[in-house]
Amino acid sequence: MEIEQRDIENPAKHLLVLVNYENVNLKAKQRKMDENEINGKLTSVPGYLGTYSIDELKDLRIRVFPAYLVINLDERKNSGTHWIAVAIYLNHIYVCDSLGTILPTQKFPIQLIDFLHIVSYKKTLHITKQLQEVSAETCGMYSTYFTYTLSTTHSYETFLSNFSLDYSFNDVIIKLLYASLL
Repeated sequence: MEIEQRDIENPAKHLLVLVNYENVNLKAKQRKMDENEINGKLTSVPGYLGTYSIDELKDLRIRVFPAYLVINLDERKNSGTHWIAVAIYLNHIYVCDSLGTILPTQKFPIQLIDFLHIVSYKKTLHITKQLQEVSAETCGMYSTYFTYTLSTTHSYETFLSNFSLDYSFNDVIIKLLYASLL
């Protein structure tokens, strides 16, 4: 298994953010996104398998490619910690972890590692570097937009080109991009 991390710097690309800045309520109280909202946005995406908690991955079998899923790194019985998205193709697996760590808590997500080990056999694994502020609760938006973008463009680079190394700026951009999804 080969692993690559990518981070594309393109801070000037989104000057239009200044125009749309007033349309996004950046001061609104942040809230965690739930799986119903994610599934509602992605229901029409071909190959979308749904949302899963980390303890449900052991029973998941991928039979059709490309396949897309959104995973919460908490167990089903708990309230949720962090959303990541996974896009599985024949030769590549793309993971959007907007925190860039796959460790939102001090608990190591062994179920996720086991799942990725199985599905990444003879595939190249690509994992995003950090995109969001650590204190932001935008991971569900990143995961949803990642899934939508890869399902329509099949391009990891297209998704990454939206973001810079300025995490606060990225959080503004993802709110605008997420709001543009039907």
